[in-house]
Amino acid sequence: MHVCIVGPGALGCLHAALLARAGVAVSLLDHRPERARLIDEQGVIVEEGGAVEVVRVRCTADAAELPAADLAILCVKTFQTAEAAGRAAPLIGADTVLLRLQNGLAGPDCLREVAPAERIVLGTSGQGANTVGWGHIRHAGTGPTRVGSLVPEGMAAAEQAAAVLRQALDDVEAVEDVRVALWQKLLVNAAVNPLTAITGLRNGQLLEIPLLRAALRDIAGEAEQMALARGMPLVAGRAGLIAEDACRLTAANRSSMLQDVQAGRRTEIEDISGAVAREGEEAGINAPLSRVLTWLVTEVLRNEVTKPRGSC
Repeated sequence: MHVCIVGPGALGCLHAALLARAGVAVSLLDHRPERARLIDEQGVIVEEGGAVEVVRVRCTADAAELPAADLAILCVKTFQTAEAAGRAAPLIGADTVLLRLQNGLAGPDCLREVAPAERIVLGTSGQGANTVGWGHIRHAGTGPTRVGSLVPEGMAAAEQAAAVLRQALDDVEAVEDVRVALWQKLLVNAAVNPLTAITGLRNGQLLEIPLLRAALRDIAGEAEQMALARGMPLVAGRAGLIAEDACRLTAANRSSMLQDVQAGRRTEIEDISGAVAREGEEAGINAPLSRVLTWLVTEVLRNEVTKPRGSC
């Protein structure tokens, strides 16, 4: 069994290290040759619970250097999916399972160009990880992992992906309707990520400030309303509690959106809060909280990040 993880960001490096530590043959595929060389030479450095461990993981920017993958996992930003799938295409054969493990509600159409529908699996991860440097991460919390097939006849592929991940992770399930898991993760991301990006706080700190805790619940509730309007079989009224639980499980984590803002990178706000707003539009329901958060992150924060030093 060979697992190839595309994208050596925080979650990509974390999953690579955990799988390698569990004895799985795993490699990382990068798009930056200089970063790939560094990780290949130094290994993945994982900080967790005050301990530091170096896990040796093969890393390259050339897919031709790697064997065909039994499981290919895309751990990239939603807007990078098509490019990452194309980069991984040389490793994907007729029996390869292609797992997209990321945020947002981006459509899977670009995945169909490199793998048959019955071998495509969509998933969500509750793991929290912060980037310290290239190939150096801090494990900042753990949560459930849910995977599901793109089409009904692909359930065997979802079970195969789950079986591999269970070797390194707790609470991994292959689910019949992955859309529910994607929406549950979305309502958490839609509440947590923008608030942390705007305030600069870690996930758990949102619960310590009454105003932000109330906002967290309201934003998650708005996303839940959109999910219910789109026919998702969620239990109404639980979104706020789910978002709070996620903050507790990943209390020390700096959300991916906060990390992106602090690094001056493009965020996934359009595929998270923007997606909630768009789903509401299609259902004929307004989503004012998600709309204003999308504007704040895309316009206000972007302007602050790119503002010349000394300007006001």
